[in-house]
Amino acid sequence: MVRALAMMIAVMGFASCRCAVESPTPVTLKVKNPGGTPIFVDDTSGVLGLTVQRQIGAEWFSFTDKPCSCSACETVCTTRCACDTPAAMVRKIAAGGGEAIRTWDGVVRVDSFASCGQGCLSPDNAAPDEKLRVQLCYVNQVSGFRENPDGGSSAASFPKASQICNEKEFRPQDGLVEISPQRGADCATTADCQGTDELCFGGACTPSCPATDVPELGGTWQLYIPQPDDQGFFTVAQAAQRVTYTGSGTLSSVLYQAGTIVMRLQRPGPQGETLQGTVYLKLPTGIAPSLVVGTAVSVSVVDASSDSNPENRALVIRDAQNGLVLAADTAQQGAILANTATAPFVVSFDGTPFGCRVTPCGRQLYYPTRFTGPASVSVLQPGKSGPHVTPQGTYQLLNVANYDYASTSCSPGQVRSWAVWREML
Repeated sequence: MVRALAMMIAVMGFASCRCAVESPTPVTLKVKNPGGTPIFVDDTSGVLGLTVQRQIGAEWFSFTDKPCSCSACETVCTTRCACDTPAAMVRKIAAGGGEAIRTWDGVVRVDSFASCGQGCLSPDNAAPDEKLRVQLCYVNQVSGFRENPDGGSSAASFPKASQICNEKEFRPQDGLVEISPQRGADCATTADCQGTDELCFGGACTPSCPATDVPELGGTWQLYIPQPDDQGFFTVAQAAQRVTYTGSGTLSSVLYQAGTIVMRLQRPGPQGETLQGTVYLKLPTGIAPSLVVGTAVSVSVVDASSDSNPENRALVIRDAQNGLVLAADTAQQGAILANTATAPFVVSFDGTPFGCRVTPCGRQLYYPTRFTGPASVSVLQPGKSGPHVTPQGTYQLLNVANYDYASTSCSPGQVRSWAVWREML
């Protein structure tokens, strides 16, 4: 409010020392995206993320150049209409030269007061040679955005807190002003970037997050290992704030229920009774390892959960020859499984982020996961899977999630979930 009043006073002073312009000079405003990743702009009321600004003294002031007609000073005292809140819209502008245009009519709308004391907008035609500025604000990601098939804008909330803005000066007599996202400094690594919170992505420094196809953890994309059911099958041990369930027996049944694999186990007890246990594994939708009923197995579930980091567990299944059948680790706030538990694989995590996403918890940085096997190395980005051939058989590798935050108060602040299983012939 204070800034708006200051602008009113400044504009009135500015207007009093310049000649009135009889008619406005319309200007075509074009957003062009020559970069390698798409951008998203706030297209509420069709503004395309663009704001026209006027300079008064040393300061630049933004003004509403697509106003509601009810806010005009000449009608605000005599009409009973009210300006509705426009629906929030976002538009995607494609990489590699995607563009969008709109027209500014050349009229500067100045905050004023009508004769009845009501706040309003007063029109002031910009001179053809007046120096003005257009500001482009954009982001590289919008959570939950669904692109309109016709290429127009879509209903979505624009994350202003993470927007990047840059400006370009023009004069109405130019007729056309084209503005593009400002590319950051060239870089090979993040160490080359000097700006606040900048990272090196795609050879350029940026404080934002380029578009990525990394799936968001949660919902249908997750790795979840519930606490096992124990009816005498497991030996339970507790050490170093971890509870470990171990047992050897036969895989008596395997059920696939709503995306969760239910593996029932049994072994004979000391009195000839049957001791039973059940372990559970939920993987992303559409991913389901094949397990053979009747197989002799040894099973280990390590529960590293805590009040601040719940549901943090790992699962290992081996056959009678100690060959790895399946291993999975939620790895929240650090790996749970040691290299000896994951053999013949060593699972490690690359330390250079290749992408990120802006979330309510902060900027989430994404890393590849490295699976080093007996004969080769596989490196997978989050959301990716692939085969890996070893002398012990062909395995499927899955990087469910591998991220941490540049800074966050959320818990867990680091997740490096993965799974490996042997293909059954």
